[in-house]
Amino acid sequence: MKKSLIKQVITIVMAGLFLGLSSCEPVGTGTSRKKYSQEISSAQWSPDGKILLFNYSNYFQPDKTIDNRKVNSFIYYFDFISKKNIEINKNRLCGTYTDQDLKIVYKKANEEIFESDLNGKETRIVTPHTFKCPLFTNQNISIVIDQQTQENKVVLFHRKTGISTEIKPDESVQKFIQDEKIADYEIEHVFERNGVLRLVLLATHQAEGLPTNQRPPVTYATALLQDNQMTQIEKLFYLEKPFGVQMFFWGISPDNKLIFGKAEHLPPLEYFEYDYAKHQRNSRPDLNKINDYHIDGRVLTPAAFSPDFTQLIYLLAHSEDSEKNPIRDLMLIDLSTGKEESLFTINTTLPQGDFTWSY
Repeated sequence: MKKSLIKQVITIVMAGLFLGLSSCEPVGTGTSRKKYSQEISSAQWSPDGKILLFNYSNYFQPDKTIDNRKVNSFIYYFDFISKKNIEINKNRLCGTYTDQDLKIVYKKANEEIFESDLNGKETRIVTPHTFKCPLFTNQNISIVIDQQTQENKVVLFHRKTGISTEIKPDESVQKFIQDEKIADYEIEHVFERNGVLRLVLLATHQAEGLPTNQRPPVTYATALLQDNQMTQIEKLFYLEKPFGVQMFFWGISPDNKLIFGKAEHLPPLEYFEYDYAKHQRNSRPDLNKINDYHIDGRVLTPAAFSPDFTQLIYLLAHSEDSEKNPIRDLMLIDLSTGKEESLFTINTTLPQGDFTWSY
């Protein structure tokens, strides 16, 4: 992978993807009140659809000063049958895969990558110089960004042999890069369905004479990973003015379609699929109707879809406590009926942070 010269700077905080509370500056003096910082991120359904995994973090202040905040990080899973949250460990979730059973891939504070089962049986994943979560891992390979090189190349690492191979474009992809006048690209996602690995790429175009406040055009594309090469590249979206546009990619559906969404400046999202059989992008009316479920001004932004894309979970702020901390629930919605269900209340179910502000 080539190093991106220009990355999009997205400052929009999408409602419902994270539970962070923005920092407040003390104003004046008087009584102090408690402000809790609780964040859920990286929600992922297990491949069998039975549990939901997610990162949870909060903050604490050992000496009660704003400048000395520490972060607690946890990996939890929610069991849809027992309706219980269970803590797995105190690390950062990277992803999952299924071998004989479900494996959870995560990064520790020392930047090493491990995997475990739901019972906590742990194995270190040896990867070449990786300080980020792998883009993809299963029992045989890991696809990682090798940050020891100047170009931040992406390599396919064979776990059993210890051999790593740089993922390079084949001749057809090189021709696509040349024809589209692409200056740089990076691999943003790797999705697997039935043993087939699909890549999502973000490519930056060559552009001269642009105003300093204007981003160069970008192209989102999808490609197949085959024989350690990037091949069969296909264009998803061309954005002439990408600033303020946020793209979400959720994975491959059971009928072999890439599901993704686009939001310009603010939600709601516009939902699409890329049909690999017909080689075309289509709208998804069944997903676009998500925008019609809430007519009271709220925006529903999915945090994760179920593996069959018939359900989603999102985060809903529905009230405030006595200190005006938002009370938020993790919600489940059935896409065929619009029926909603609260899975749990974050504020009272998960450990609260330790923020004290003076007013």
